[in-house]
Amino acid sequence: MTRPHSMGGIGPKGISPDEKNSAAAMPQETKRTRRMMMKDLEKRPHTVFHALKVTGCAFALAAMFGCPVYEQSLPGTFSGDETQNAQTQALPGWLSHLKADLSRQELLETERLIAGIRSEILQHPTLVGPAASVAADWLPAMKSLQQTDGEILEITPKMLGSLSRLLDGIEAATGDHSLATAAGRINTALRSHDLDGIPIDAAISRLAKVAATEPFVDDASLRMTRSGRGLARENEALMIPAAAHSGGALGTRWRTDLVLTAAGGNPTSVTLALLPKNQANPQPQTQQISIEGGQSRALDDILETLFQFSGTAALQIRCNSGSVAVTSRTYNLEGQAGSPDSRTFGQFVPALSDDDAIVFGSQGHLVHLSHDPSLSRSQRTNIILVNGGTKTTTVEVELFTSMGQSLGTVSRSLGAWEFSQFDRVFEEVTPSVVDDGYAVVRVQTTGGRVFALASVVDNLTGDPVAVPAVLRAPHDETYESQTVVIPAAAKVSGFGDTDWRTDLVLTSLTEATIHGVVTLLPRGEENSAPTQLFVQIPQGQSIRYEDVLDSLFAVTGAATLRIQTPLGTTGVSSRTYNVLGQDNAAGYPAGATFGQYMGPVDSPRWFSFGEDALIPHLSHDPTLIAGNRTNLGLVNTSDHTIDLEVDLFENEGSLLGTVTISLRQWENVQISKVFERVTGDTVSGGYAVVRTTDATGSFIAFGSVVDNTTGDPITVDAVGLRRPVQAGLAAGGDMLMKVFESGGSIRTAYELLQEGILLDAIEGELPEFVTRTPGGIDINLGGGAGLGETVFAAGRISLEHASAVDGSHVTGTLTVDFDDMAVDGLAPVVNDLELGLDLTQITGNHITGTMTLGSTGLSKTVDQLGGSLVFDTRICEIYPIGGSITVTISGEERTLTFSNRCDGGFEADIPSAEYYSLALSINSCQGGKMAQRRVINLIKEDGMVSVDPSSPPGIEGRRRYDARGVIGDGGPFEASIQFAQKAGAGNDGERVIGSFQGRQTGSDDYVYYTGSYGYSVAEGECRSSYLNGRDDPNFEPGILMQCEGPCDDSR
Repeated sequence: MTRPHSMGGIGPKGISPDEKNSAAAMPQETKRTRRMMMKDLEKRPHTVFHALKVTGCAFALAAMFGCPVYEQSLPGTFSGDETQNAQTQALPGWLSHLKADLSRQELLETERLIAGIRSEILQHPTLVGPAASVAADWLPAMKSLQQTDGEILEITPKMLGSLSRLLDGIEAATGDHSLATAAGRINTALRSHDLDGIPIDAAISRLAKVAATEPFVDDASLRMTRSGRGLARENEALMIPAAAHSGGALGTRWRTDLVLTAAGGNPTSVTLALLPKNQANPQPQTQQISIEGGQSRALDDILETLFQFSGTAALQIRCNSGSVAVTSRTYNLEGQAGSPDSRTFGQFVPALSDDDAIVFGSQGHLVHLSHDPSLSRSQRTNIILVNGGTKTTTVEVELFTSMGQSLGTVSRSLGAWEFSQFDRVFEEVTPSVVDDGYAVVRVQTTGGRVFALASVVDNLTGDPVAVPAVLRAPHDETYESQTVVIPAAAKVSGFGDTDWRTDLVLTSLTEATIHGVVTLLPRGEENSAPTQLFVQIPQGQSIRYEDVLDSLFAVTGAATLRIQTPLGTTGVSSRTYNVLGQDNAAGYPAGATFGQYMGPVDSPRWFSFGEDALIPHLSHDPTLIAGNRTNLGLVNTSDHTIDLEVDLFENEGSLLGTVTISLRQWENVQISKVFERVTGDTVSGGYAVVRTTDATGSFIAFGSVVDNTTGDPITVDAVGLRRPVQAGLAAGGDMLMKVFESGGSIRTAYELLQEGILLDAIEGELPEFVTRTPGGIDINLGGGAGLGETVFAAGRISLEHASAVDGSHVTGTLTVDFDDMAVDGLAPVVNDLELGLDLTQITGNHITGTMTLGSTGLSKTVDQLGGSLVFDTRICEIYPIGGSITVTISGEERTLTFSNRCDGGFEADIPSAEYYSLALSINSCQGGKMAQRRVINLIKEDGMVSVDPSSPPGIEGRRRYDARGVIGDGGPFEASIQFAQKAGAGNDGERVIGSFQGRQTGSDDYVYYTGSYGYSVAEGECRSSYLNGRDDPNFEPGILMQCEGPCDDSR
């Protein structure tokens, strides 16, 4: 990333005078940390978001709880000695008194609450902005209190508002029920001002007591999906803010098609609620729909066909089970539906999540708005508002010109779940033409939540685009930058004599001039040294770069645009459209347009290894004279070449075929008429799933669905599915050992076979998940459930069983089918297993015998699997004492060999594997450094890192830890390892959980990575967290070292 050069009004390092004055008031340590951060971000733009998490987390936690302020980076943010610059401050005196006032349990719960909030801020992008606002609002008051050793904290409404918004976000984002409940209860206390102006120790004591109302639990949420716009998991809801079966201005006729796709491979059930316009909807009409796993269901003209309703309405979609992707298109229908003269112009209306709601104290910006009151040229703008709850809520919409001049304010009071629309909204404040204006939406009611959307309609064609609100908390100030991507822009002639171009709009959301960089990334090219231009957006203004490829870069063709501006300061939007000329076939006046909104995609929404990008709502008619066609857009957001796989499905979930493609650094492509790569048939309601096979790669994917009659397109955004990583053989063997550890021992199997109650016993252990089938049972774990003390599993398993008993000798078979199954986030090596048991009870009630393994449901890469395990409980009660399993993966034969070491370990003969040793210096729960460093030996197989099961005795990582992560394949790519000590594996109940991130820093004799790590330690009732070794002035960086073979004590 290249920093903008100094321009008028810009101070050193691209900081404006206002920012410079603000920075001057910052502590010297803070300024040094920010300089270090920005210096590093120049080198590595993909760490921009990571760096923001550093400051947001550290400042917010210090501000809320009076903890020491640590101006310190998180793992992987800085390099070398920069990671060791920890600046600390002493605890204020009142905190010592507080400890005496709190019970030990309350102190523990406070510590857990802090750790939980820290964890959520690190995991959820939507919490970073609210966390930074808390820091800005609370830190000055806390520092003032500390300097005077005071006991009274003056809590202002602004402080209450920012903390309340953060807790709102935690309630919505967290997968930890206990944390969500604690956050909600604290939030209730804050909103009632129970803490206003009371002694600080009493305030924190009250927070601790509220947090202690429910016990905290370990977070084992290895989810199959990530929530957000367009995707809902169980008990989550999405909002389609506008749908129609009605007439409109200038003779338009509006219809809405909705598509529901069961995501993650499991069935889903949803409830749809109709929210008619201009009325409160406390008890709306509802319909329930169930969809089989992997299938997609299109509900055309949904208001008429599902609800028998005419008019306009919003739709709420609540997921009752599984996960569902939701998309919609609202369009102007010309001619009779289904007739030869039928043609449509439409807009993609996104399904908004709770994260998209504007809440009290924040504001939403609607940008890229225009209005011509003559309605004979240009566009008109409608603004849509939906109350996101049952509380009557007042909303104000302030309208601005492109120059930042306020034209006036309109307001509405919305009843429970009420949908309202301002038609031709600019006419309420001005009779003049408005080009490139914008609106600021503010919720005026405490506790209110509102969804906002603008619909900008071409007056000549009736073609609309839907523009979602850009959210921003007021008074946010930031010194960091953000990178967003407009995936596609054009200056090109297209299919059917279309003439495509793109307008880019940048809007200042702050009271300062914005300076940024726009980078051109031409389509089909490697973009290691792209063209960059510096832009300036004056305070409060909106600038449209019409036909941006020509006007800004003087190029033709297609490209991706990368925009870098200070974080949270800029609204970015674009519209790609076709301009009709004289005597066009459609019969419209020259200058009429139709096109698609192309929104910005920021780095948290880029897809990475281990995630599937699901693009629903796709269709293709190969005649190209009716229906639609689908083009697929792909952007590599990595600094190296990556490989992508694109699976294409029809609506019933059948795989039509797979397209593979390699993209060079920041290369972008369009696969036109993508379904023609795999089928010659018509596809309706299909979808695509895109993934990268590169462990360090990231990408953007989207669909462009084009009406074959009019050429009008819509952009269909991808939603993310966190798919389980395909286990290698070593990790697969470890999964099998976990089954034995969690209660599935050979003795248990013998007893259940002997009594003929194997399936009954499984149903008794998991009654809420088991369904009986004619041949066995189905176990549907959905998004995940804990099995025993050591296993967290998700997905569906089908079991069929047969057995025979002859005295003390039993034989049996068990067929296991895996359906999107994951154990601790790993998918099994194969799709099914056939287990054969031959067991005998001998003297002393011991069990001996064998278990054979085979498979017919081989995966894409597994060619063959077979083997057997030997058991003798006289030698080892839980694990096998001998035998082997052999698997052929991608033509390579790999073998696991078991012995009587009785610790769950085994030898792995994997020719292509790489071996690493991770050494960490860990503090005890009470704070002192543990005598010995922790060593975790790892194996890298097929790009995935796990614990090496063949580590020799004496190495702690052999069976005491679980580990997962990635290590770069050559070059300076980062290593990222998550590790967790197994329950009961530590001394005196100790347990360590954390993560390491590092960079390759040496390769002369051997490859090694150095970096930082954060972890938590639990021992008895003690709970402590350590970030980056910050509590240890003699902190030693973590070292990840490659070994020539399996690592031992010499490395």
